Amino acid sequence: MLEGRYSKSAGSALAYRFNRGAIALFAQGVSALATIIFKA
Repeated sequence: MLEGRYSKSAGSALAYRFNRGAIALFAQGVSALATIIFKA
């Protein structure tokens, strides 16, 4: 991982932001997919 390049606080803040964004995008995609499936 990138812990060698970044300080631990910066690395975990980056990972936290990325995870939140990925989870939000994933939830959005799942809900959109569910809407398409249930409307069909």
